[in-house]
Amino acid sequence: MDLRLLGPVAAYVAGEPLALGGPRQRAVLAALLLKSNEPVPTEHLIRAVWEDPPASASANIRTYVAGLRRVLRAAGAGERLATWEAGYRFVVESGELDVVRFADLTGQGRHELSAGDLQAASAHFTEALGLWRGRPLAGAAASSWLLAEATRLEELRLTVVEQVVDVDLALGRHAELITELRRLVAEHPLRERFWAQLMLALYRQDRQADALAAYAQLRARLAEELGLDPGPEVRRLHARILGADPALLTESAFPESALQTAPARGAAGGAPRDFVPPRQLPLSSVTFTGRDKELGRVKSLLRTAANGPVVISAIDGAGGIGKSALAIRAASELAEHFPDGQLYVDLQGATAGLSPLAPGEVLGRFLRALGMPGNEMPASREELTVALRSRLAGKRLLMVLDNAADAEQVRPLLPSGKGCAVVVTSRRVLATLEGAEHLHLDVLPRDEAVMLLGRLAGGERVEAERDAAADIARLCGRLPLALRVAGARLAARPAWSLHAFAERLSDTHTRLDQLEAGDLAVRASLRVSLVSLRGGDDPHDQTAVRAFRLVGLLDGPEVGILAVAALLDESPGVAEIAMERLADARLVEATGVGRYRFHDLVRLFARELALEEEPGDDAAAALDRAMSYYLATTQRAVRLLDPIRQWPVHPVDEDFAAPIRDRAAAIDWLEAERVNLVAAVVQAGHQGGSIAPFGPGLAGALLWFLMPRMYLDDLRTVGEAATRIARRLGDRTSEAWGLEITAFAHHQAGRNQELRRCLESAYAIWQETGDRDGEQRTLCNLSVVVRLLGDSERSIALLRRQIPIAREIGNQVGELVGLLNLGESYGQLGQTTEALTHVRAALEMAHAIGDQRNLAGAVYEIGKLYLSQGRLSEARAHMRQALPRLREVGDRENEAELLIMLSRTCRMLGDLDEALACCERGLGLLGKLGSWRLSAEAIHERDRVLAAIADSR
Repeated sequence: MDLRLLGPVAAYVAGEPLALGGPRQRAVLAALLLKSNEPVPTEHLIRAVWEDPPASASANIRTYVAGLRRVLRAAGAGERLATWEAGYRFVVESGELDVVRFADLTGQGRHELSAGDLQAASAHFTEALGLWRGRPLAGAAASSWLLAEATRLEELRLTVVEQVVDVDLALGRHAELITELRRLVAEHPLRERFWAQLMLALYRQDRQADALAAYAQLRARLAEELGLDPGPEVRRLHARILGADPALLTESAFPESALQTAPARGAAGGAPRDFVPPRQLPLSSVTFTGRDKELGRVKSLLRTAANGPVVISAIDGAGGIGKSALAIRAASELAEHFPDGQLYVDLQGATAGLSPLAPGEVLGRFLRALGMPGNEMPASREELTVALRSRLAGKRLLMVLDNAADAEQVRPLLPSGKGCAVVVTSRRVLATLEGAEHLHLDVLPRDEAVMLLGRLAGGERVEAERDAAADIARLCGRLPLALRVAGARLAARPAWSLHAFAERLSDTHTRLDQLEAGDLAVRASLRVSLVSLRGGDDPHDQTAVRAFRLVGLLDGPEVGILAVAALLDESPGVAEIAMERLADARLVEATGVGRYRFHDLVRLFARELALEEEPGDDAAAALDRAMSYYLATTQRAVRLLDPIRQWPVHPVDEDFAAPIRDRAAAIDWLEAERVNLVAAVVQAGHQGGSIAPFGPGLAGALLWFLMPRMYLDDLRTVGEAATRIARRLGDRTSEAWGLEITAFAHHQAGRNQELRRCLESAYAIWQETGDRDGEQRTLCNLSVVVRLLGDSERSIALLRRQIPIAREIGNQVGELVGLLNLGESYGQLGQTTEALTHVRAALEMAHAIGDQRNLAGAVYEIGKLYLSQGRLSEARAHMRQALPRLREVGDRENEAELLIMLSRTCRMLGDLDEALACCERGLGLLGKLGSWRLSAEAIHERDRVLAAIADSR
């Protein structure tokens, strides 16, 4: 294949162009090719296509992908476009994509340039530029994301143009270049480098006056449009041309050029003529991996330092996240843009066993590096700061302040004039550092984490055990420091298999022991972050250390302030101060107001400290309080959500419950805590002890939140965990409930045989314990199963047994649901009159007892029965009436099913616009729910609607 983005988006197979579709489909292809051979999430593709995505965006992306696949298959290009997790991946082979060929050719050119082979460098640069056919990404939908990518590619092209002109000037081709350079300055009148190259070419052609005239044109243009003078590079060249400097005939005029060969000339600020600018940057790691977006952001910011005020890039993140590596890589790649030097210092703000460096000591180091004799060094810190800023006036210098403790340590070290840039790294957010642009680093993406492991342990070795490598990356929490330790250990043990090492890391009790190698250790890095809190006199710091230990006892990925308050047995205010101290120390990450997240390895470290330093009874009591908070609040929230629904209520002190007052607040809290609540049920099962009984109680309370919202994996997880706990405790009632909860998960996923087995086991327990309510409920649920399996008569027989039991024990909800199911079963048999009788009875009961969920279900069922009778207008009216009710109660599965049924009804009525809109909304909802059964039905209905629309035209 020949894939092209450097101009109109195009693809060729055997020289024949492919019909790639409209602008949006081309935008999808462009976004996939820009990340070729990498998984691209659907959300990313949506951003690439639309500024304001429609509700049907995900469905439309699937349509565009399907269209591209058809074109590729028809052309014999094979299965290039694969579905990959929550997105897609376009497979590109070597040499097929012009963007990659351009990067390869320019990389070869730069390598040859550094080796001194100018002819070869010029040839490769010229070949790279020959790949361009116009504006990049032309023909694709012009979203802001794609426009930014097109701008980035165009900037790369212009940079290569500048480099090839530099090379050609060095080769003496100045006469041939003058015409081309006049075209370039006309097209890019504010790009000073082209003007400087034109001036040099004219000067070397013995046209000094024309060179000076070119400078005057540039100066007038910049003054008119921007109110600026030319930059220092062009001004220096202008001065040298005025002075008829003969060295310009042979040497490069551009200090940052790789062609620069002239010795350093006299420096400003009092440095001697033989002064050598400092080059203090440490070596950039040869295994630096990924971080393309972050690296690009830092470099883009630093490049703006040429003519403006001091630029400060402040990179923050947890220990071991790779802040220093990123800062050094960015500084190294831009070093040539700062010809007056690069200063570097490790400020020791988070270094084990070392105190942070005093600003005065760092200022002395910097001034000596800039040529100040020791006997001229000022005494006070304030004078040292003034001396540094005076020395840096008018200079273009880059400063890297690594591992800062706080903004106070950094502030005296900052230059004040134009042209300088500073990169600061710190575990803390240096929020009070005025003028800084902040960049927060998170863990590496999965593929980049595996790639880093491969660079350390060996690419072939990782490729041979790809799954095990992914497990190691996951168990390292994708933390660069942990991956470097793991890679170092594997490199030192070539006989180890990656699978065996992953097995070692899977033991949470010894994982941190495995992540130590030489002077690298995850545990030591984490311990440093606690030092300042442990040593402080502020009681809030000590509370923060205790909060760190206790939060580590919970298995959930996040924690809210009220859970922390329960763990500490303190007020929410005290808990929030403690967690904010931990967030400042980068031991936890704030994910929202009052919410915090632990990295997996940090959690293990916190749990180690809890076991070492927290008395056993205190730790157990703290965990009991947290579980009581989760259970009491869940039960309160679910009561607000669905006040008439039943579940196994676990006795708990209501004082632990959060102050939730209405249904909206209940939903917000349950959504925010859902993952933590599921984790708490599982933890109750694994850990046992006093928290074990909380598991079934939480699972039962979660049932009526998880089920209607189709959180199927969560539903099954809590149901199975509750069943295991109940069996271990000998609690038959909780065991039956656990089986019922698991059965609901099987039902929603369409696993009818597993569903039936769970319900039959629960029914046996209810009969054994004499629980009539459980017996009638399970009979009702079994009736649904047999109806789904096609035996409506058996379903009716079961309901004829269930409804009298519900009436006998006074369970109106049970009776109502039984009547509703009875109506559905008669409807399936085609006995619509009998079905309507029972459903209308259910509707009356729902009105009487205020059961909004089943009221909506009854209205919807009447609509379906009218549809089966051909009463289309009445069917649509009832479905429209039921739709907002289902949405209000959060019954997303039935809402999606109703939308599909409403689409069918509208199609039969000839209202194709509403039919298509309903179908698209249903598909969008199902895409979030993951219901394969309904999705297939919805896709089939959409096809029928689209066919009807096509026929009507």
